[in-house]
Amino acid sequence: METQTQQKQDRKKRIGIVLLLLLCLLTLAGTMSWLTHSSQLDNQFTVGKISEIDPGGGGPVDPKDPTDPTDPIDPDGNDPRLDGNLFEPHWKPDAKLEPGVTIPKDPYVGVGKGSEACYVFVNVTDNMNNNDHVYFTLNDGWEVVEGTALSNGSYTSGLFMYTKGLDGSEASDNVWTEKAVFNKVVVDDKANEQDFWKKGVKDQQDDEENSFKPTITVQSYLHQKTKPNNEGEEGERSEISVDTAKQNAKEFFKAQ
Repeated sequence: METQTQQKQDRKKRIGIVLLLLLCLLTLAGTMSWLTHSSQLDNQFTVGKISEIDPGGGGPVDPKDPTDPTDPIDPDGNDPRLDGNLFEPHWKPDAKLEPGVTIPKDPYVGVGKGSEACYVFVNVTDNMNNNDHVYFTLNDGWEVVEGTALSNGSYTSGLFMYTKGLDGSEASDNVWTEKAVFNKVVVDDKANEQDFWKKGVKDQQDDEENSFKPTITVQSYLHQKTKPNNEGEEGERSEISVDTAKQNAKEFFKAQ
């Protein structure tokens, strides 16, 4: 029979073996933790945009002399002739409507550098009776989408499109239409005071106590021209149809 001394020695051996096995397991666990790895990808995107005009950039140029810009834009952004993408170089605030006068009004449309290629639309309306006595003539490079035309080929209002569109994606400065939508507003000599009253008003006493101011409103609408193919792969883009852009422009202004 084993002596007590031998039993104690055997027990110590067993305990030693167990401790050794535990140490091996702990060492293996520590080794396995060092063999893990973590990765992360942060995908940053650029955003397509059609930006407004930079007041500190260039204005439209005179097509008769491309080296000579029109009246420059106030770089401080306080120019009353500039609003977003529209600029009227020769507009004079509080110009008077009178029979037989011609008023300079030349709305150009532009986009800031980096802007995506876009279709360009302009909607022109007025808030007075008019009676076809206040009108403008569309410049070359612009076509009518829908409008109120006169027998002389001029318009009193309407939605118009710049046929070339604009693309500032590779530009280093503002990009403008080559010509304004029109150059001037004409009041023919048959116009009378009632033509300048608020639309629908036939009696001056109903004309908001004569506080009404006749207004010609010009609004721009710029529509993305292309879209990506193949889930946005680089360089793969297709053109959005002009009919789609026209329909969207019509719906936009009808909702105003």
